[in-house]
Order: sequence, then structure tokens, then C-alpha cells
Amino acid sequence: MNFNLLCQAASQLYFDKGYTATSINDMAKACNISKATVYHYTAGKKELTSHILWDLHSHCVDHMSQWLKAHHNADLTDLEDELTTMLSPPSYHSLILKFAVESTSIYNEFKDIIDVHYTYLANLTYTANQNKTKAEDDNTLKNHLMLTLSRFVFPQSWQVSDYG
Repeated sequence: MNFNLLCQAASQLYFDKGYTATSINDMAKACNISKATVYHYTAGKKELTSHILWDLHSHCVDHMSQWLKAHHNADLTDLEDELTTMLSPPSYHSLILKFAVESTSIYNEFKDIIDVHYTYLANLTYTANQNKTKAEDDNTLKNHLMLTLSRFVFPQSWQVSDYG
């Protein structure tokens, strides 16, 4: 048993049952471990969930960065298709979006990551659509999209100036 397996089990439970209906006991049972072992890895459900959501967001940014580099001949329809596939259920990337609409209290609890993720997606989509209408060449479009992606590699609360 390790932390990553716990995160995978919790993600699956959240996806299947929702955040509110999933308990620490459910997670322990899904991993065939004790509740005490779950608490060995995390202080609680909120901390574990926050980690999962930030990890999913980071994976989404990494995935799209790699996809854009690998598909330099792709057009905007391909980009839209990739985003749709990545964010549609049963993709775990859709879990962040699911949290945003499950309930107001859940949204408020994880507002920071949900807002960062929505802003990232909105900027990516906006940049793609703006460049689509300007009929710019593919390299210019990819550069705009890569700049948009780079803004969301780190949470907004981390400022470059904080690190000298």
C-alpha cells in the first residue's frame, strides 16, 4: 500500500459515489487497509482530496503541453477533440469539473483548485478560439497556447517573486 494507491482508490470512489457520499472507511475498505493506515498517509479527507485535485490539474497541464508539442500539425478541431476527450467522463480529469457542480459546499471547500482549473481551461479555449478567427499560422497558435499552459503549471498563490 502506498499514497498513490490511496489517491487512486479515493478518486474512483469520488467518481462513482461523489465526494459527500465517500468516507475514510470507504477508502480504507477499497484499499484493504485499516482506517488508521489511511490516517498514516493523510490528515483527513479534505487534505487527501486537495492533493488529488492539484495532482489532476497538474497532470492536465502536463498532458496538454505534451500533446501540443507532439501534434504540431494538428488543427484547432484536433485540439478541441483532445480537450473534450480528456475532460469527459469517465476520465479522471473530469473529476475536478464534477466537484465544481456537485454542491456549493464542495465548491467552496475546494474553490482554489477549481477556480485555477476553470481559468486554465477558459484561457486555453479562449486563446485557441481567438487565434482560430485571426487565421494565424500554426506555430503562432502553438506559442500562444504554450504560454497559456505555462501560466498554470503552479498554483496562482505561488509567485515567482517569492523565490527570489
